[in-house]
Amino acid sequence: IYFRVETVRELVRLVDDMQREYGLEKPIWVNETNAAPNLDPWWPVVRPLFQVDLDQQAWYIVQAHALGFSAGAESVAVYKLIDILLPEGGESFGILRPDYSPRPAYLAYKTSIEQLGGFEEAHLQVERDYYMATFSLPERVTRVLWARRDKAVALKVPALTDSAKVVDFLGEQVEITAEEGYYALELEGARCREACDIGGPPLFLVEDGASFENKP
Repeated sequence: IYFRVETVRELVRLVDDMQREYGLEKPIWVNETNAAPNLDPWWPVVRPLFQVDLDQQAWYIVQAHALGFSAGAESVAVYKLIDILLPEGGESFGILRPDYSPRPAYLAYKTSIEQLGGFEEAHLQVERDYYMATFSLPERVTRVLWARRDKAVALKVPALTDSAKVVDFLGEQVEITAEEGYYALELEGARCREACDIGGPPLFLVEDGASFENKP
């Protein structure tokens, strides 16, 4: 599944529906997903469709995991870690460049593992302008939020605790405090060219000590 991140959720749900139709209940694995960047200044690629910069590849990684897991996938695999023996100007999918230097997507993948690894339950809130995926983990609740369109979205997110960490896709974090039972967040808009194939910069809202049973 490549480039159009919302397709991750659509295809996982489609496979789940097909299984139920035939009385099957097998784990669903997304074996390959990514958005190969062609606008990497260190490794430019000429491509007629799907113009993707380095930030967008990183945003895709986080969004694909949130959409896949919340749709019921058991595993989401990124294609790929690094491109080996790639000719200069060849399409590079790696979260590491062919010279082994890390792209922002590498940090986004690391952050996704740190913030979502070991989750027990997940669900997705779908809105016209944004997504919010909520994950239950041992002793905390983590929500992943991002804008779906090219306009910023201001949100008041119901608080489960008095304070939380906001972690960006690169792993940088700040502490925020709830005001009157809500966290105030602003999601940056997506970079839409032909279409909004990848949402805007995702944020992780992490509440230690929160319970999934008290989710909004």
